[in-house]
Amino acid sequence: MTQKKSPDQVHRDCHKLSLESQKDAANASTLEGKINEGKAIIEKLSQLKYQMGRDHPLERIPNDGEAHINVYNEELDRLVGLGNNTWFTAPWLFAE
Repeated sequence: MTQKKSPDQVHRDCHKLSLESQKDAANASTLEGKINEGKAIIEKLSQLKYQMGRDHPLERIPNDGEAHINVYNEELDRLVGLGNNTWFTAPWLFAE
């Protein structure tokens, strides 16, 4: 599943996979894993949408080995000190 899909599209994909898993018992386990991954994506996107709409504080990015995560998190810490660490108060480019 790609990062560009909307929660609705991911939900439709999960439903389609669910129907396929009922017809294809041999691949049911693989399809179930994809369905669970889709559900987790929907949950995370829904939570993010909720937080954005209610001006919650931005969250730190967990260190997963990618480059520049510490730069983002350090800047977020600076914004916390300034009181500009929410979705409505953070600099546009930073929150984007």
